[in-house]
Amino acid sequence: MRQAFFVFLKRICCWFVYQEAREGVDGMSLYLKSLTSHDGEEVYQMLQEIDANDNGFTNEVKGMTYEHYLKWLQANAAYAQGLDLNEGMVPQTTYWLFHDEEPVGYGRIRHFLNENLRKNSGHLGYAISSSHRGKGYGYTLLGLLIHKCIELGIEPIQVGVNNSNERSNALVKRQGGIVHSRTEKKNIYKVETERFLHQWEGWDNH
Repeated sequence: MRQAFFVFLKRICCWFVYQEAREGVDGMSLYLKSLTSHDGEEVYQMLQEIDANDNGFTNEVKGMTYEHYLKWLQANAAYAQGLDLNEGMVPQTTYWLFHDEEPVGYGRIRHFLNENLRKNSGHLGYAISSSHRGKGYGYTLLGLLIHKCIELGIEPIQVGVNNSNERSNALVKRQGGIVHSRTEKKNIYKVETERFLHQWEGWDNH
């Protein structure tokens, strides 16, 4: 009974964090939308502003034709349901970060980790389109993705960041991440719910 109460309390806290995040940067309305097979041109154009390999985050749509993009949407919608996964994959959901009605970045959440991912990667990755960088979107997107992980019952949340990517390493630390292990190329962080929520208490000052 006591454990159930703390789970309930944690979810209430996360709801308040999420509401703050929706007004994240200078009062802008920021929110996540999950990928659907009906996403259109505005998302496609946003994806063309992100490198195919953006500091270790893979964007398969860069340089892809619009027709292939529509098929990619269908495949990724299936991945979220755990369907038609390629070898080594786990179920994952893709989210778009919107500022009002404009997509400005995106991220992915793996629902769980297999042995290889546990050693070398993490539950989530993200990127911001080139024309929207340096505006605070990365911090907000990372926080909203962590919130989604909490909703999915993922704890602790693991994040892998290229050790050469100073900005993303700093963002993960600001979100409560602590280095758990290191590989040749990546720092592997653990983000615990309580620490994450504590870091977000000062959201208005970011």
